[in-house]
Amino acid sequence: MPRKGIKVKYLRTERFRNKKSVIKIDFYEHGMAEVHVECKACWGCWKGRWRNHDNFSYIPFDECKLESMFDYLKALKVLDRDKVGRRWFIRKMRHCTGRFLKSDGRFDYEETKRIESGILHYSGIYVPALSESQLALLTTEYPRTAYRDKLRWVYFLEEEPEVRYPRSFDPRMTYTVLSFEEKLELVKELLPDFHRQIMKERAIDDCTLSIDLRWDGPTEANLRVFVSDNTYEFYTLPV
Repeated sequence: MPRKGIKVKYLRTERFRNKKSVIKIDFYEHGMAEVHVECKACWGCWKGRWRNHDNFSYIPFDECKLESMFDYLKALKVLDRDKVGRRWFIRKMRHCTGRFLKSDGRFDYEETKRIESGILHYSGIYVPALSESQLALLTTEYPRTAYRDKLRWVYFLEEEPEVRYPRSFDPRMTYTVLSFEEKLELVKELLPDFHRQIMKERAIDDCTLSIDLRWDGPTEANLRVFVSDNTYEFYTLPV
């Protein structure tokens, strides 16, 4: 069974309106909502700090918690000119934001990322600078990934890509074909701690594994590894 989105039920709608702002929040189960925020005071020609002030924000506060929280922070900026509306909005949105804010009210990025990875069944890691030993292991086993002039990105694919226009192939990009098992073994050799983590967290026999390498110079490279379950259920907003 592939991943399946379960539509959450609508709960209620709450509205706020004064001379400065209009806010509408449709609340749903499981801490979800659909939000429209409008700053009426900004629909004019303002100078100084308000010249480029946003006047509208829309938030589909769904299963993508990081994106939803960034939208929420943008909505708070829209309400900068309305202290009363802003306080009302913060209070009502605790239905959604409660788990993603620190005790002082600031956005907790790491906790939000952890919760989202659980909801969407993925594990990821970013290594900003591979060590000399990691680079040596990688380029010795897979020479195609080694740095060369103009090369910037290396993708590890499980099958040959379809190339319709060979002449337009970007010289900054290349790929190497590895099976899922080979990619998993590569992760084990390069990142043993992360390998142990995904073996505990993910259903390895039913996963997608993505590895992307970026060269910043002859001896400088970073790595992104992303593992996600192919079969799971999650809650989502109705379309």
